[in-house]
Amino acid sequence: MSERRRFWLFALAGFLILLALPASVRNLHFVIDDWEFLQLPFFNSTTHAIIGAIYRKLRVGREIYMILEAKLFGMDRQAMMFVSVALHGLNAVLFGLCVRGALPGRPRLAIAATGLAIAFPPFLAMTYFAIDSTRLPLLFTFLAVLSLQAWASKGGQGRLAFAAAAYFIGLTFYENAIFFAVVLPVAALPVLTADTGALWSRRVILRFAAMTGSVALGGAAFLIYRYLIGFSDSGRTETASLPAPGYLLDSFQPLLGFLLQPLWDIRPDPAGLLAGLALSLALLAALWPAGRPAVSTPREVLFVALAGLALLIAGLLPYWLIHQDIHVAWTTEARVFSSAGYGVILLLALPAGFLGAGVIRKPLALATATVAFLWLAFGFGLRLDWEKAADRHCLLWKSLLEQAPFVTENTVFVIAGLRERNERAIVFGGSDSLLVLIRMLYKYPGAADRVYGFHLDEGLKILSAQTSSGRGQSQRAGVIPSDAILLVQRHGDRLDIVDRIDTLSPPPTMETSPASAIASNRSRIMTNLPGLPGIDERLARLSIHCPDAPR
Repeated sequence: MSERRRFWLFALAGFLILLALPASVRNLHFVIDDWEFLQLPFFNSTTHAIIGAIYRKLRVGREIYMILEAKLFGMDRQAMMFVSVALHGLNAVLFGLCVRGALPGRPRLAIAATGLAIAFPPFLAMTYFAIDSTRLPLLFTFLAVLSLQAWASKGGQGRLAFAAAAYFIGLTFYENAIFFAVVLPVAALPVLTADTGALWSRRVILRFAAMTGSVALGGAAFLIYRYLIGFSDSGRTETASLPAPGYLLDSFQPLLGFLLQPLWDIRPDPAGLLAGLALSLALLAALWPAGRPAVSTPREVLFVALAGLALLIAGLLPYWLIHQDIHVAWTTEARVFSSAGYGVILLLALPAGFLGAGVIRKPLALATATVAFLWLAFGFGLRLDWEKAADRHCLLWKSLLEQAPFVTENTVFVIAGLRERNERAIVFGGSDSLLVLIRMLYKYPGAADRVYGFHLDEGLKILSAQTSSGRGQSQRAGVIPSDAILLVQRHGDRLDIVDRIDTLSPPPTMETSPASAIASNRSRIMTNLPGLPGIDERLARLSIHCPDAPR
């Protein structure tokens, strides 16, 4: 079998194996900023939602993607996860094609890179977030690389224009790959030098400059879009200052945790073990045939090593510049390696890709397949924690709706103790777009149109001015009247309406009232509103499923 066919058969097998992940998930829920980003398509038509996304000048590509996905699937979390996993698998295949295009004489390198990319633990951790746009800039980045490689071998100015456009479009979704502009042209450098082998010939220099210029044009267009036109994010994405050397060194330590923890922390999950075994066998079959590999050259090995290191640094740089706290957690923290991880994968695939001859070939193939097995089995096992967290998440909101099916206009839920985790997953992670979630639960024609929710952390003051949710996209101005409040406290998997919250130290305070005056106004609860949907229907509308609810 030809090396080309072997690559495509393995890529297809790996992609299909990966799709077993969303098929095996029983229950999931929205966390962090997901509700915030879904409010436009939830409360508006597609046209008005897109106009609203453009008007509020955030990452417009990401906003439009979320709107279309929400309109297509409703709030179906599993369907959105399927898209996220499919994009992850597609990126892994495209990454392998980029490696194969740069070094066609090293087919095992492309196969190993594809297999490890499919199973890479931080990538799999991010598949449990519906609103995950980190994969889209990588998708367009890899398309830009393939276009540059095609131009380097076949010419055509349209390919350069496509590379610039693809890079720009990708960055309108997320900025994790913004510094890949420095690395992209290098992927086509071996193609440019394939004829002569000379790095410093006039032809190579001019064509490399043309490639660099095209990608730089896409980057410049994004910077104009990002800073001059004003399409940006309201979160902490601005450059703070240059990080200290100690921070740079410390930020690499969590990487080892992400890579090594899956080697011993695998849950007894049959679906994960079977998927990991299937991927490892497919990878082993693709790497095992002897063939006649080309003789390794120091320049090729150095090129792959430097390219991997460059991808790692370029992917971490956006987070370094904002002094992101980087640590091992199988939630949103994994996004730090959403682009840098491809550099790690390239470095890890290097031995199997270059030391593919003689007695060492089979042990390296076996070692690479074993790592892929352990990583993928671990990634599948994460779903067990997320399923339990989703069950608990539903029980929280169902218990609240049972006590307060509907409330009067301008009611404010102040909820204490809501922050909760279920081992490696989040039940509720802080604000979690609480203001938007409460509106989605309670806003119906014939019911109160304006209902608000705030999470009361220890010592937090409920003040006037602009109290925000998530990334500050939903704001409510003005002082909260004391008679508008319903105090809620979490007890286990229940949210109970209480008269007072006296377990916090210091106690909650308000701008216009002393702490002793803050109490629930139960007269705001309404129970008899005929013609409005029941509790289960309202939860299902948001794809919130309890463990005993029919699916």
